[in-house]
Amino acid sequence: MDIAILGEYRYFGQEDSPDRLAASIHPSGIWSDLPLVTDPPQSLLFPPIIDGTVPGSIKQTAAPRGYDVELVVSKSRVTWAQGTVLRKVLDYSSEAGTVIQALFVWFADSTNAPTQAPTPISTDQPKDASHQGRRQALVVILRGVAKIYFHNGETHSVRIPFRVHKAWAMDLGLLIEIPYDKNIGVPPFYTIMGPLEEFAAVSMVPAPSSRIQETEVHNTLKHLSCMDPLHSIAVTVDVVQKRFRIWKYMSTMPRPTAVEMEPNTYFFEVSCDIKFPSPDVKVFGAHALDGSYVFCIFSKTRKRVECYTIGDEIKALWTRPAADAISLQATRPNLLDVLVLPLANQGPGLLLWTGYAAEFVSCQAKVDKIVQLKDAVQDRVSLVLSTGAIMRAQLSFMARSSLVRETLDALSYALPIDLLQMAKHRFLQLEFSQDSKYTDVRSPREWDNLVTTLLSLINIDLATSPEKPEPESDWDVFLNSDMHRQLGGHPSFRGSTALLPPPSNNPFTDMTHKSRQLAALHFNTPPTSSLDHCLKFVITALHLVLEDRKINLATCREGDPMPLLMLLCHLSGKTTWIDFYGRYDTSNRWITALQNIHMDKTVVPLEDHKHAPPDLFKWISDIVSRSSAQATESFPTLLSIRTERDPTQTVFVRLELPPCHQTKKITKLFTTLMLDIDGEQAVVRALASDEFSNTFLDQLPFGVSLPLREAIWKCRRNPSPDLGPKALSFIGRNDLAELKSINQPGHYITMPSRRVTEPAKKWDIHSLCKDVVNTGEENDLVTLGTEITDSEVTNLRFGADKRVAETQRMLQSSSVLEISAPDDTDLSEEDVRTEHQDLLRRLAQRTLALPVGRAILTFGTLASNLPQKYPVPLITLSAKLTPSHGVTEFDVSTIGGEHVLDWPQFHNGVAAGLRISPNSTDVKGSWVIYNRPTTLDSTHAGFLLALGLTGHLRVLSASQLYRYLTAEHEMTSTGLLLGMACANRGTMDRMTTKQLALRIPGLLPPEAAPLNLSLLDQISCVLGIGLLYMETSNRGMAEVMLSEIGRIPQGHELQECHSLAAGFALGFVTLAQGNRQTGLNDMKIVEVLMGHMPGSNYRSGLGRGSSGASVALGLMYLRTNDVLIADKLRVPDTQFDLDYFTPDALTLRVICRCLVLWDSIVPTKRWILSQVPRYLKNNAGGPPKAETSRQSYYAILAGCCFALGLRFAGSSNETAFECVIHYVDMFRELGRNAGVRIHLKAAYYQSQIQIGLDRRGSVTEDWIRSRQAQGPLFGSPINVVPRASQDPNIVVKDEVLETMTPCLLPELALISKIEVLGPRYWPITLDMSDGQLGRTRLWRILKARSMAVIRHLGHLSYADDPLGTRGVLARPFPKLLDGEMDETQIPKGNMAQRIEQMLRDQFQRNQASMQQHLGPGGSGENSKSYGEDFCGIFMQDPHVTAFANYLCRAPTQGQQATQHNRVLSVDDQQDEARAVFFTEVLYECLTADKVEALGAHVWLFDIANRLETLDTLSMQTIWELRIVKNYYDTQRRLKGDGQERNALGQPVFATKATDEDGSETLVKVGRIYELFAKITKKVEGQLDSRQRHHA
Repeated sequence: MDIAILGEYRYFGQEDSPDRLAASIHPSGIWSDLPLVTDPPQSLLFPPIIDGTVPGSIKQTAAPRGYDVELVVSKSRVTWAQGTVLRKVLDYSSEAGTVIQALFVWFADSTNAPTQAPTPISTDQPKDASHQGRRQALVVILRGVAKIYFHNGETHSVRIPFRVHKAWAMDLGLLIEIPYDKNIGVPPFYTIMGPLEEFAAVSMVPAPSSRIQETEVHNTLKHLSCMDPLHSIAVTVDVVQKRFRIWKYMSTMPRPTAVEMEPNTYFFEVSCDIKFPSPDVKVFGAHALDGSYVFCIFSKTRKRVECYTIGDEIKALWTRPAADAISLQATRPNLLDVLVLPLANQGPGLLLWTGYAAEFVSCQAKVDKIVQLKDAVQDRVSLVLSTGAIMRAQLSFMARSSLVRETLDALSYALPIDLLQMAKHRFLQLEFSQDSKYTDVRSPREWDNLVTTLLSLINIDLATSPEKPEPESDWDVFLNSDMHRQLGGHPSFRGSTALLPPPSNNPFTDMTHKSRQLAALHFNTPPTSSLDHCLKFVITALHLVLEDRKINLATCREGDPMPLLMLLCHLSGKTTWIDFYGRYDTSNRWITALQNIHMDKTVVPLEDHKHAPPDLFKWISDIVSRSSAQATESFPTLLSIRTERDPTQTVFVRLELPPCHQTKKITKLFTTLMLDIDGEQAVVRALASDEFSNTFLDQLPFGVSLPLREAIWKCRRNPSPDLGPKALSFIGRNDLAELKSINQPGHYITMPSRRVTEPAKKWDIHSLCKDVVNTGEENDLVTLGTEITDSEVTNLRFGADKRVAETQRMLQSSSVLEISAPDDTDLSEEDVRTEHQDLLRRLAQRTLALPVGRAILTFGTLASNLPQKYPVPLITLSAKLTPSHGVTEFDVSTIGGEHVLDWPQFHNGVAAGLRISPNSTDVKGSWVIYNRPTTLDSTHAGFLLALGLTGHLRVLSASQLYRYLTAEHEMTSTGLLLGMACANRGTMDRMTTKQLALRIPGLLPPEAAPLNLSLLDQISCVLGIGLLYMETSNRGMAEVMLSEIGRIPQGHELQECHSLAAGFALGFVTLAQGNRQTGLNDMKIVEVLMGHMPGSNYRSGLGRGSSGASVALGLMYLRTNDVLIADKLRVPDTQFDLDYFTPDALTLRVICRCLVLWDSIVPTKRWILSQVPRYLKNNAGGPPKAETSRQSYYAILAGCCFALGLRFAGSSNETAFECVIHYVDMFRELGRNAGVRIHLKAAYYQSQIQIGLDRRGSVTEDWIRSRQAQGPLFGSPINVVPRASQDPNIVVKDEVLETMTPCLLPELALISKIEVLGPRYWPITLDMSDGQLGRTRLWRILKARSMAVIRHLGHLSYADDPLGTRGVLARPFPKLLDGEMDETQIPKGNMAQRIEQMLRDQFQRNQASMQQHLGPGGSGENSKSYGEDFCGIFMQDPHVTAFANYLCRAPTQGQQATQHNRVLSVDDQQDEARAVFFTEVLYECLTADKVEALGAHVWLFDIANRLETLDTLSMQTIWELRIVKNYYDTQRRLKGDGQERNALGQPVFATKATDEDGSETLVKVGRIYELFAKITKKVEGQLDSRQRHHA
């Protein structure tokens, strides 16, 4: 075999000038200009990689193509290149560091998830599972530090706390070897699995004959296998005992072990007694024939290479004198062979060991004297010549033909190993050797060379037909004699047979002629090395390969093993098999040539082969017949051949992929389909497994794939609940797969894009310069704040009116409003100014309240495309007064000064920030800092709180938080700390806890110095602690918050606010826990809280802690319906006790009581009035006359309205809405009375808030009615809580609620089933009876705010067809896509009369449009036909569009002939019939949603078209049609005992099949029966004609 010389090797930059790498040097991560080092560097070569992916790992089937990766190390510089492309240059001269070593290492992925590797060089390679969840990095070892560079730009520096002797790459992680020092008793090896991990010592477990002390100290590593995860081997040298030690290493201890060890790297010693010959040894690994790992030791001093196997003990395999040796991938994919450089006196060339015993194959390299082998990478190696030059060579001795590879693999089952290796070596020499002696024998096709090789190992001598001409000489008589034919096969005469005259033109004699020539070249082969005694097994193995390739359309045309099989069967006398192959020989070429071949004797004794050869098509036909399925035997396999040949064989050839795997898959699928109870579902699960690729069905013949596609189609229509997401995605139900998936939303189905569709912008120099100029402006981004970017749902719900637009206009706060001012000429100028300012003051109150509504309207509507400078709408308090039309500025001092605007500006920032969707991925820490203003203000503080509410504030790093908090801006600190608590709600985040605890005196140590903090910061931190520890029942925090309620700071206006915040915090910590608090029962929380309330035994009076205690108690027993606790929060029973409560405290108390008695809230006026004590009502049930009593009366009503709105928040309950709106109108009417306006303001505001809560979600959102949401919602009605989504029809217990999406869901606890119904989409059922699983899936829907659905073919979206009247069933379908249509094509049935009339009108418009396109007498060749327009509307699949375009269109000539009433030609008639047939098929597939059946109909049409000449139908086609017929026969037989039966009692299938409309099957069964009947009739007719002819 000849070695290919790729060229002379020079390391990267060797021939270049010193300025080549200038401006591209990378000193420790920064590029700079440095001179090129001129010292000779060290060059290292690695396998080709792309972005961290090694495409040629141990588990892949073929070597990748690409340039080697090169690392050139010189002093303090590392150059990384691939081919002629420079990847990176690292220079450490500025760090005064010397590079010790550089290498590539696989590290564990820190994300703990499989790495989505980019596409490798060889795109046909499967992903290596052994490297999933790992990342590759370049590691540069310096003194005391390791620099790690990942391919995505990530860089790490890891400190090395010891000296480094050498670094090794393991299968996972980096191993460091420290220098040997007998005076230091430390472990010699350390490992690190990731850049964020620590170095750990390797635990070495010695063999029983070793001592641990010696094992730990005196080893130096010589070899470490790193790319073979199946065989992790390490070879060390004991420098004291002068012997080798062999270890098997693993990263963790195995699970089944009694030894308790921490996860680490362990070395387990294998017993070995190999002496260490000399220090200059080289150790490398290879693979034996069975794939087991072997290691070789080459000693330069002793000039010898030794090979050892590794098992329970080490055994010598072979020893050979050599000048050098190295391992590489030469003849086997991903397995290493050994290349040996013989000594000078052993002849020229190289020797290659391919894994078997001590057999070597000679290789020739056309170069000068070779003195060294090095730098082996896959199948490439460097040859060092005696002249000093280095030549790069390639030993690619692997078969490229899949047929050859599969045949060689199949022969490993049929032949003994020694004979198999002989055949392989002879084939390799014939295929890859350039020796002139093989010139006449070699063929350019690999398969022909393999045939020649196999025949050369058989003692055969074939001649042509016995009808020979009369011999002209004695020599001719001898050549044609029996003696010559008998003696010609003897090994002694093989050398002279090549001199005989060439054979005849018979292809079989041509094959044998080359084989005899090849046999003559190897005449030294012993006579026992023949395939004669294994010919039976060889034929069977080759036949199974043929059967496997017949059912694979991708490989069936790559070579044909049938002629070889026919010849071998002719030699062995298998006439039955020859007849079998002759049926598939449609050209009769081979069967005719074989008839002219005769033998005097058979090579093997003639056997009576009564049985037919295994036929996979017949086997499939039998098993789908069901009646014979139970009796169908399993199809023969190669394993049965090997068992029959040699049951005692223990060593087997390791194969990357077992041959005939397609047959194995097919037999498994059809056995599952026909014999399993749920065969169709089981087949789908099997097809969706990793064993089958996505193109598996496309590679099968149509007759074989049709039953499997039928099963898939049926499962798609009615999928089993047991199917997993992968199986559902395989059958096309990505909607259900998305529902069941545990991945992020959008994994199986792409959600509709919610980005704003803007027209493409045309860039030119002027627009670019304009953008650059505008970038420097402060207010370049102007926004109204009411834009709804995610407007898809809004447009669907309110696309027909202007409600949303009007709401947006009303909530704008940045525009200058135009209002009418009273025109009173009697007023002075000063009075007019005062009147105008009073008007502006009332307008300012309205404007400052707009951010609250704007936040609710636009919450989460901006999902992506965040601008760099996020715009916040301005608050404009000026107005344009008419009739003067002049803009009047508002005097802020009339409402208290500029500081009064702090909180409105804060709320404005919150509203702006809440526009960003919680699901947005564009929010980064750097983006938040970029939007930080130069001077912090209240608006940015509110913006930070909004980011916390949506969870985005977690992106801020500790340093970024520190910069904000050290600015000492009170509002910013409040928004940031409260936002961090909201973002980490219920997580007890440690860092956030520290930040909050530093500002709460109760959480500081007693000896801590008092902090100079504002009370506002303390209140925010107290409330933040409650959010951070929500529902945790943390005892420490509960104790502090309980004490904070009574710790009233004196002399501050926020005293009661602090107590209220502490009450909320305590309520959040113990939210809805009631009496179930773990570890808090001894605290007597209820008793302590009651002590702070008016009416208790302690008579605290109007204590400031009353409100906080009420809130804490209400939240603690939220939705518990605890009557005893509710009695403690009831309205005072007497007027005397009522005097201890202010109206606000009374309202709060009523709300808290209703929170406890959650289920008792009823949306009726009667329930609201029942909450008012009798002594607060007059005789008619109305409010009393006393002013204080009236205030209490209305305060209770306001509290009830608030609780009612909270109870039905987001439900869109009309009854609750009507109830609340009644009291809103009442409060508005009462508010017109100036005497009661101030007292009713709070009650009116509470009622208005509840209207918003009741109607919340009417645009884009629902509110989940959970306790986690209702607690914060009670504390802040404008707070943001988790949201629900738009979903379809809901089944609520026994009541069915049908609605059109987008819609609102009722309470989740009442939902038992959710179904997607209607003809437009595939049905979906979400059953809540699944328990937690069903609730989890529902939560995914709520989180995504949408449910993934798949639209049926032939239907348009709601945006294009709101009424559903433009689908394929609701419009005329053309008879031909380019032809005219008639009224009969309009669908009839149960359609409404108005729909039918609309379709008639539409048909007439289409006809008029066609005439307009054609014009008078025009052909319409350049016009777009109705059919083309139809396909463009309903078919987005390019394959379906091509089907309609090429198969459903009548020819133009035929159309013209029809229009002019001319007779069509025969070809035009056939084309028109074809177009009519395929148009009918297209309509059928569109209406039944089975476009995968289009290819099967093309196949059926082709069969029907070729029935005119039966000889053109191959045997395989007839078998395929029979498989389909038998399958549908079985399906119809299984349906029913109630079918019509004939006189024999058998079901009548054929007549029924023709009446089917194809709605229940993938293909109309009638077409199958019709074709089969035509074939039967054709055959019977030909048989009758032949009988009459013979008669």
